[in-house]
Amino acid sequence: WSSSVDGDLVLDTSPDADGNISDYGYLTEGQHALELRVEDSSGKITKEQLVVQVGGANDVPTCGFVSPENQTAFEEGESILFEGTALDSNVDATELLVTFASDKDGELGEGTLASSGVVVFETDQLSNNTHIISMSVTDEVGAQCQDTRVISIGTPPTANIVEPLSGEVFSLGTDILFTGSFTDSEDSMSDVAVSWVSSSGGEIASGTPDSQGIHQFSSNTLGAGLHTISLNASDTTGLEGSDTVTIRVNTPPTAPIVTLGPDPIYGDGTLTAAASGSTDADGNAVTYVYQWFENGVLHSSTLNSISSSDLDVDELWTVRVTPNDGYTDGPYTEVNITVSNSEPTLTTPLVSSSSGSVYNDSILTCTSTASDADEVVAATYSWSIGGATVTGSTIDLSNYSVSVGDSIECIASVSDSNGGSATSTGSTLIENRSPSI
Repeated sequence: WSSSVDGDLVLDTSPDADGNISDYGYLTEGQHALELRVEDSSGKITKEQLVVQVGGANDVPTCGFVSPENQTAFEEGESILFEGTALDSNVDATELLVTFASDKDGELGEGTLASSGVVVFETDQLSNNTHIISMSVTDEVGAQCQDTRVISIGTPPTANIVEPLSGEVFSLGTDILFTGSFTDSEDSMSDVAVSWVSSSGGEIASGTPDSQGIHQFSSNTLGAGLHTISLNASDTTGLEGSDTVTIRVNTPPTAPIVTLGPDPIYGDGTLTAAASGSTDADGNAVTYVYQWFENGVLHSSTLNSISSSDLDVDELWTVRVTPNDGYTDGPYTEVNITVSNSEPTLTTPLVSSSSGSVYNDSILTCTSTASDADEVVAATYSWSIGGATVTGSTIDLSNYSVSVGDSIECIASVSDSNGGSATSTGSTLIENRSPSI
């Protein structure tokens, strides 16, 4: 045996019974023209040549994890995708063997290797534990490289927002109570990290649950607007549980200007409240809610007026007007008024005679119509005859000394139950009768 580079090779050249010769040896790196020269006992020679390329010493393959990150936690039963790279300077990547194993669960399986050197392997069979996952890459001559990742498999904590409830509305600056409840099948509550976050205000609280799994606090610092509140819980492995609610912090509308009319109000009128002037910083439309109080007692009406059928003299009526912007009430305004007494009235008394004419012996009747907006009233009567006063609606002049031309006065009077009164006077003259023969 000879090489164009290394010269004669020191090899065993003894043929076996079948004429085969075989041995092992080393060639230096480079391109060799190998020649096998055979000569028999008569000196006849045969040669065979072959050109081979001898590479350098074998390079160990290179490998490494791309994902997941070290110390990553996964939920038990979750499918985990491992990605990495495996390359070898001596052979194509597809000729490499890539295996994955766990220090807790043993051999996991072989990865899929592309010619680009990208390795992928997926499994959902890892047990609930902390695992050292190894990726081993072996080349065609058994040289090997290895990379590892530490991952945790467990059960995440649960987080539940007890309050506030989703959809609740709070006035700006008021205290909002936040309460969350937690469970974790593996860690104690003191090892669970809690964080409350507002979508527009950032983190608003953090800490750990108490021994009962409750975390609670109050805050009045949230700004006006819609907030998505996230409650996040993280255990020692990094597994997380979360819950969310959406609440609104609203700027209440300002107090309205309220007037009551007419003023004064009588029992036959309609009492009306007029509200205006409320503004809303959030730009929401403002409506008004009316509540009426009769002598301090809540009335059933929610309209902006009270009818005359409900009004009585000396009653104190109070209206409370509360603005609302569609989310929360603003400060209310109260205005009150007392129902005034309506004075009774009389028509001018009419004095009439039973005979039609008024003589010194006629029977006279006095009539007047009395009215009062607050109640039913009736007139009373008195007569002034020659300086004397006589009561009653009817008098007989024959009982009195009267002469032709005397004035007979009827005074009508009326009083209501609230101290109001009125008088009116009517009169007539005694007429002369012609003498008879």
